[in-house]
Amino acid sequence: MTDYLWLDAEMTGLNNKTCRIVEVAAILTKDDLLPYAKWGALVYQNPHVGWEQVAMEMHQKSGLFEEIQQLGIDERIAVNQLVNWLKSHVDRRLVNLAGNTVHFDRSFLVEQWPAIKPFLSHRHLDVSSFKIYAEGQGVKKFDLSPPAHRAMDDIEHSIKEFQYYLAEIKKLS
Repeated sequence: MTDYLWLDAEMTGLNNKTCRIVEVAAILTKDDLLPYAKWGALVYQNPHVGWEQVAMEMHQKSGLFEEIQQLGIDERIAVNQLVNWLKSHVDRRLVNLAGNTVHFDRSFLVEQWPAIKPFLSHRHLDVSSFKIYAEGQGVKKFDLSPPAHRAMDDIEHSIKEFQYYLAEIKKLS
């Protein structure tokens, strides 16, 4: 069975060279899509450096901005926690990164948290690709409202969305 690392990250903006990760959530599943492990972290980032205005406003609205200032941990600690969590659950097996528009999260991980890269297969499962295909085939849009840009809520939503589109695509056969 394949391991999927469902991951979502919230960032200070969209540029993986100048913006930073502020929240990460990860869920491990097998092919059955049932979570067998969850992990998450708030990552402290200086509130005066590297924030794009749109990201700051979005994270202030969701409450994330204040939370990371109060509860965020050092980024190096977060990376070490994620590495240790992956070691404890997948050891040295490669996982397929999964999520919505997951190439974006991968670009931040590879650029800023390279210690994670050895766990990642070159493959990823992108829910947005299934969504585009299914809706192009006439499948009704997934109607569960997306959460307010919080990593664990977003990734749990992505799994439900993928389950929906997968079931609908199977009906097309």
